Amino acid sequence: MQINFELKGKLLQAMKDIPGTVTTEIQKAVKDSSTVIQQEVKLKAPTSIGTLRKSIKRDLGLMSASIYPTVEYAKYVHGGSRPHWIPKRELAKGGSLYRWAKKKGLNPFAIAAGIARKGTKANPWIKEIFNRTNELIHPFFQKAVDNIISKMKG
Repeated sequence: MQINFELKGKLLQAMKDIPGTVTTEIQKAVKDSSTVIQQEVKLKAPTSIGTLRKSIKRDLGLMSASIYPTVEYAKYVHGGSRPHWIPKRELAKGGSLYRWAKKKGLNPFAIAAGIARKGTKANPWIKEIFNRTNELIHPFFQKAVDNIISKMKG
């Protein structure tokens, strides 16, 4: 014994449209939610002269996004560092440490000596945002699911 059935009308059309709808809605949710996360990362980035904040970039894939700082020292701001010597280019007149120290009214060479002795304290601002990721992106993906369901009901 065999049971046959056939999808017709709106349901059949909705089923044909679903792959494209799902892809479109998920891509929109990834794009929109990653925009919000990028804004949060920029907003929370420690700043004095703005170099770190300006370096925050986003790469979008079909179903993914990466948000990251491009300046080399970002990992040390985020995670701290052990004692180390500051590169001469950073202590030179145009260097980041030099500009930061001068803006704060500090001696850049004294700051460099302190870093050589003690390292730097961590400021894990990206980790704090990562811990809030679900809260930040959930509304975008909920909207995508709602739109997909709405399209299916069509």
